[in-house]
Amino acid sequence: MKKITAFIVTLMLTVSMMAAFVSADDATIKVKFRIEGVSENIYYDTFETATTTLTDVLKELDAASDDITMTITSSQYGSYLSEVNGIKEGSHGDMSGWMFMVNGADSDVGMDYVTLKDGDSVVLYFADPYGVGFQKPKADVSKIADGIIKFTSDDTVYDADWNPTVVTNPVKGMDVKWYTDDENYTVYTTDDNGMIQVVKADLTAGTHKLAIEKRAENGAPLVLALEPDYTVTVEKTDNGEDVGTADSSMLMVYVLCAAFAACTAVMAVKEKKANEN
Repeated sequence: MKKITAFIVTLMLTVSMMAAFVSADDATIKVKFRIEGVSENIYYDTFETATTTLTDVLKELDAASDDITMTITSSQYGSYLSEVNGIKEGSHGDMSGWMFMVNGADSDVGMDYVTLKDGDSVVLYFADPYGVGFQKPKADVSKIADGIIKFTSDDTVYDADWNPTVVTNPVKGMDVKWYTDDENYTVYTTDDNGMIQVVKADLTAGTHKLAIEKRAENGAPLVLALEPDYTVTVEKTDNGEDVGTADSSMLMVYVLCAAFAACTAVMAVKEKKANEN
């Protein structure tokens, strides 16, 4: 009986140790990081870590990546990111600095109090929202068949008592790069409604990369860049032709019609002169 009891105890201890080992392995999480500097993307990748506090994860990311150099500063309000790759707080306006979002939303607590979970997404970006302003554009491509893209931003405004209200505004005067291939692109600028109209010659069927940019006079970014791999897909027309190709065909029709009309007019003039003589 004692041997059986000892065997059961040993088995339970073994199972407990294995469970602890598996649990420790499962504690590793994967977090998607995107870091947007003043003029370009600095980092865009998934980072695996065994820590969960945002401050500690950033320190670990800094140590693990050769492409990133971060300075995390301690203050009476907690830790904050003061510099990334030489881009320092206050370098583009007194109130400019490094901000962050978790899963697409601004945090109402500091980095020390943000606990990350597996699959979370973190965006670090440099901005001056309380100085020159800052918007986070979202692209509406529901009318891309007509070449229309509309950009809006959910902006937080405050009343006299600092009560926040979220208002959806168009993103005006923003440069939009529409890539026709991996290297070539056309630059469009959003109008007062936040819209651009891609010409049909550029609206070929397939996947097109999209990039946005808008800056203040001091060089500070005024919009959050899109993901580096952000793309828009243009479908083929009902007749199976590319939209751009269809447009070229119509242009040829217009040219032929114009030529025919011109010839007709010339013949009419000659006939009139002949009758007068």
